[in-house]
Amino acid sequence: MLGITRRRRFPALAAGLLLVAAHLGVQAIGAAPAAAATIPPGSIVVVTASSGFSVSAAKTVTAQCPATNPRVLGGGFTTSGRHIEVVERRPMSGLTDSFRAVAVQDEIGTTATWQLMAYAYCSSVAPGWELLTAVSTTTSNAFNAIYPSCPNGKLTTGGGGQINGGGGQVKLLTQGVGGTLNPRGYGVAGLEDSTGFSGNWSVTAYLICVTTGAFGDFAMAENRTASDTTVSKSVSVGCPTGKRVAGSAAWTDSRGTITAIRPNNTTPTIVTATGRDETATPGTGGWSLIVTAFCVS
Repeated sequence: MLGITRRRRFPALAAGLLLVAAHLGVQAIGAAPAAAATIPPGSIVVVTASSGFSVSAAKTVTAQCPATNPRVLGGGFTTSGRHIEVVERRPMSGLTDSFRAVAVQDEIGTTATWQLMAYAYCSSVAPGWELLTAVSTTTSNAFNAIYPSCPNGKLTTGGGGQINGGGGQVKLLTQGVGGTLNPRGYGVAGLEDSTGFSGNWSVTAYLICVTTGAFGDFAMAENRTASDTTVSKSVSVGCPTGKRVAGSAAWTDSRGTITAIRPNNTTPTIVTATGRDETATPGTGGWSLIVTAFCVS
């Protein structure tokens, strides 16, 4: 009743308001809807698998994605004990995907019990998901690397790598390729330890690519330690607000051994890398440790 009375008393004003409302309605209908997140933060969970403690020359652990979050985006690992080298950490496709880690004793070795853990970053959403593989040349050089990139229209959420040969004396190093908001690839390298390796070896890179929904949905964050003679080091990096960790990478020098690249929890926003100087003379030479987080929303 009040509306009818106002319309009768102020016909010009009512007509003007109707025109404004109609104009706003046309604007709202014609406006493009906000772009949905490519991989919403709530779609990612971390699954953990462990070998348990034992004395062994080598161990393999696979973290399996659940049926509710079947696509692997990346992963990480943790080792315990001294003189253990992780020579493989990589995503694997399947009915439900997984992330596998393989560790071996280095040339010094250990008689103590040790454990290997693997982390899989698993998502319920991953548009255009594909897993690419690239293999380097075979060499006896001290350093060998390969840097594959995603095809146009796709960016990476992470990946992994594998040392082929090396006898536990070649370190597996990984890093992001591309800009902060343009993570196009995943670099994988092998670096012989401080005593070298006389045989031939190569590296395999594994790269996960996902179709981008909107600019800014993907990001890389990196942090590093100082280059000094500290024996044990740890460095963390966090994702921008509103993003979750989808994958990780770590890089070090010939004196360093990467002992972990781990998430902060099961809905990760931070990645931490740890390492040690495990040469025959620890603390007598400088080295650094770099960690990378691949972040998505």
